[in-house]
Amino acid sequence: MASYVRNLASKAAGAVFDQLGGHFNVEGPEVMEEKLSPEAKQLFLEVYKDLDCSRIVDYHVHLLGQEVERTGCYAHPSLLEGKNVLERFKANCFLSAASVTRDEPDEVYVDRLKALNENSCPREYVDRNGGHTVMCGLALDYVHDVSGDPDKTLTSLHVPNAYSYDVACKHSASFIPTCSVHPYRDDVVPELKKWRDQGVRMVKWLPNSQDLNPASAQCDVFYDTVRELDMIILSHTGDEHSLTAGSVDNSYGNPLLLKRALDKGCRVIMAHCATEVSGYASLHHVVRAWRRLLSRVADMPSTLCTIPHVPFRCALQGTFLDLEAADRSKRVSGVDLMLRLMSRSEYDELLFADISAIIGTLRAKHIKTLLSNTDIHGRLVYGSDYPVPAINVVSSTKQLWMLGLISWSDGMLLNEIYRYNPLAYDFAVKRRLSFEGVRFPNSVFQENPKLMVSNWQGAQAKASS
Repeated sequence: MASYVRNLASKAAGAVFDQLGGHFNVEGPEVMEEKLSPEAKQLFLEVYKDLDCSRIVDYHVHLLGQEVERTGCYAHPSLLEGKNVLERFKANCFLSAASVTRDEPDEVYVDRLKALNENSCPREYVDRNGGHTVMCGLALDYVHDVSGDPDKTLTSLHVPNAYSYDVACKHSASFIPTCSVHPYRDDVVPELKKWRDQGVRMVKWLPNSQDLNPASAQCDVFYDTVRELDMIILSHTGDEHSLTAGSVDNSYGNPLLLKRALDKGCRVIMAHCATEVSGYASLHHVVRAWRRLLSRVADMPSTLCTIPHVPFRCALQGTFLDLEAADRSKRVSGVDLMLRLMSRSEYDELLFADISAIIGTLRAKHIKTLLSNTDIHGRLVYGSDYPVPAINVVSSTKQLWMLGLISWSDGMLLNEIYRYNPLAYDFAVKRRLSFEGVRFPNSVFQENPKLMVSNWQGAQAKASS
């Protein structure tokens, strides 16, 4: 009887995670083009019509894993077991979104991602262009203390540079390798040179979760080396709410902290355009998502569906200390700080931003600002932030419609695509976003000539000759 109850509870929990996380069509992305309605198929074709599929680069795709002794990937213990219910809950939602289980090898995630990517562009266009989207598979270094020593206890997720490289070597039609080097490391120079010699050009940072202050003088050796090697820093900006199991300091998501890198002459991509909201705003969206979930469950006691209103302080939504203001207590939107830096001519050739995750529930309110500022569009690049777009609770075409960013009919057709392929959905949604007649231009969805990362095999061959 006890085992029956446990099994029943496990199935119930799985259903909840699928509602919040994945729950995609079991037939897989391979059948999407055949199964879409004629209207959804037409939309799918239209979003790629004026693009060269072989030149699409997704600059922001996460690799995940936990088999530390085999692949080197590490996940904080609280994500897999222990008493931290919130972290385990988040981890299960991410696993559901990625269509994997915690007992499967790390390569299963890669295989799922590869299948999504191979079917994210219309086949007729892939044949015409001779290729499809390639994805930057992001590495992520351990937290390091100021002495340069790694600290697993404070690390939420670690993806080794060698793992990103191996994945790209095995699946070179779909993946581009990246590296992640914490600037406090003693071996920062040889580590950067090692991967640059292998053709790797992009370095991933998540300062909020890596206990990394981009404005610290301890980063100067890193910046000097990145500039000399002509590498690119992809740094998270804005708040972080996903990788918090080890540690998180959201003050490090302040875009102004990256001025030190820019003033050193480094090329920087500000991930997410600093759009994540924080504090009470996040709780507000969690409560709304919980209400939506409960409303779908039949025969749920009404008392469980009634969640009292919680007062939220809008002043905390995605704001950071304005480090350039006379009044250092002044708080400014992260997006506005990013735009301020974008407006400075000395950074024209150095500062870029990706549009990864901007359609998520906690970020979508900033899309109008990004669309309206057409002067920065030439410095925006596409990114998905997968597996985030595959999380049901943060992917809402209804919200985008309510914000006036897509039509209702487009929303229904995009939902069809989502059920088969959340990666294709993310791309299609961003192609259809519109505000006052303005859309992101085609250039956003093609590899930026100033941020070339796809020719890593050619660069590798040149370095070894």
